[in-house]
Amino acid sequence: MNPIAALTIRELIRSRPLGIEILEEMAGGTFWDRMDLTLSEFCRESGLDVGTVQHRLAGIPEILVRQDWPNLPLFCLIDHLTTGHRGFRARDLPEIHRLLESLRMDFPAGQAVLESLLGEFTAFRQEFSWHMEEEEEFLFPKILRTEASLRHPELYPEVFKGSIGMFSSRQLQEPEHRFHQIVTDLSERLRGLVSDALHLATAKSALSAIQGYEARLKAHVYMECEILFPRALVMEASLLQRNA
Repeated sequence: MNPIAALTIRELIRSRPLGIEILEEMAGGTFWDRMDLTLSEFCRESGLDVGTVQHRLAGIPEILVRQDWPNLPLFCLIDHLTTGHRGFRARDLPEIHRLLESLRMDFPAGQAVLESLLGEFTAFRQEFSWHMEEEEEFLFPKILRTEASLRHPELYPEVFKGSIGMFSSRQLQEPEHRFHQIVTDLSERLRGLVSDALHLATAKSALSAIQGYEARLKAHVYMECEILFPRALVMEASLLQRNA
């Protein structure tokens, strides 16, 4: 069986929220109440050709490059943010850890300080991974369901599962604030420790990777706090008012 066809609708949407656009085009909103069916099972029940559907889903661009986020459906923005999470997990966080580990091993004179920094970064990495998981498990699906319920009045909005407002802007911004402090501390400590050319080059590589991640994280948090979250709260209020 094709790997896509073996995934549940829930798994598909969590991985690529933009798939909502394709599924709604081909099946309307009927999949929202059958999220735990595999794509193959859903297509069979709905009379759809699974090969055609999975071909469309597989053709979603890896990176969604769009700029008009305030006016696009929220599933487009969440797809972009989810792609950002994959980049943080697969590229940024492992690379920064590798560079800090390399400095710690190759620079005995600064080992104690670097050991401390590595520990701080490892703790941050774990907390940030939990934060991303929580967003993907609760916040993003909640927003997607709310948006879908406004498009499809017959769809039950699942308000009993909690409010989008359970996440505050402060919670969403906390990873950026924490990481900014780590970057500041790292920069100051490395500059004080490293003077020879070899370790200076490695330190500069580490700082460059960290600062690049910080810039991407800042943009990511901005999109969540200034675009996604306010729009989602307005949608939720509208939905609750409609169903009052």
